[in-house]
Amino acid sequence: MTQASTDILKNLFPENENLDQVQALLSSGKPVHVYDTVVPDGKITFSETVRKAHDLKTLVALGCTITLSVGDWISSLMKLCGGNLEKIRSVANYYIETLKSLGVPFGEKVQLIWTKEEFGDKAKYWEQVLFVSQCFSATTLKNISRDLLGLKDGDLCASHIMLPCMHCANMIFGVPQDITIPTFQRSLPDIVLLSPEHTQIAAVMTEYCQIKKIKVPLFLKESSVKSLAGPAQVEKKSILASTVFIDDTPDQIKKKITKAFFDPKLPFEEQSSLFNWISVLILPLAGSIKISDKEYKTLDEIRVDLESGAVQLGQFKTSVSEALTGLLQPVHQAFSADPLKQLQTDSITFLTERPKKAK
Repeated sequence: MTQASTDILKNLFPENENLDQVQALLSSGKPVHVYDTVVPDGKITFSETVRKAHDLKTLVALGCTITLSVGDWISSLMKLCGGNLEKIRSVANYYIETLKSLGVPFGEKVQLIWTKEEFGDKAKYWEQVLFVSQCFSATTLKNISRDLLGLKDGDLCASHIMLPCMHCANMIFGVPQDITIPTFQRSLPDIVLLSPEHTQIAAVMTEYCQIKKIKVPLFLKESSVKSLAGPAQVEKKSILASTVFIDDTPDQIKKKITKAFFDPKLPFEEQSSLFNWISVLILPLAGSIKISDKEYKTLDEIRVDLESGAVQLGQFKTSVSEALTGLLQPVHQAFSADPLKQLQTDSITFLTERPKKAK
């Protein structure tokens, strides 16, 4: 692997301590299979699509083959759209079409599988879910599901306890092959892409693999994206002002960025979440950000000019807004006309439904 490729991985996954192993794997000359998942769970954010598209395209360029699993059944379990699988599929298609608009090469290099269609009537899949569940206490699985869903204990359904187990089963079957092959003989994914909120799923999968003495995949965790309300929090879909959604208009993005928390009296890292957005989203995806007439390729360069007054706060926020809008331009263009415009409208309508409390 070249130094340039190494630097790309470090820029995309700076919080990972296993990059040496990932680099060795990618340099081995052997086929490398990556597993990733899409689980529709509400309005679709900038970070989970624009960044994901960039990550997938980068890994394909580095020689990987990818399975992107649509967790439609998991979304149903989470009661998205009231658990209606037809509506969930519409939302998932909205997500997939967004990735396509951003250049993800679905086909030979990026294979899409729908969990319900692929495994719904397969006894081996549900047998695997049960095998995973038998390795952990009910309390452990309940706590993980509670944290993933952001629910209180009293709001959890009995089915929610299966959420971590289904995630693990999806990973185990993440490399397309005969489903009847026993787990210990299966080719598991070499690498699993991991969203920040799925860290506990990685821990469950790791422990299960160690118990069963099978290969543990390498996990590549995406960096957390901070809330626009302040760097002490992470973005939340339930707080619309905390993040940017793919259907936000340029004016809405500008308004959110203009109102984003910024306190120059605090230590630099705590002054604003926008520094996090630049370091984990804009610079890795765009390579640079233009503020006034100057191109910046590092956060340190921006820091120097902000502190010296060479860059004013208004200029800075305007440039962040324009950078995000520019990265979303392919999405906005793709969904500007039917049939994708109607798909977007329908999906946003469906996403107004909320999970019902368990009785």
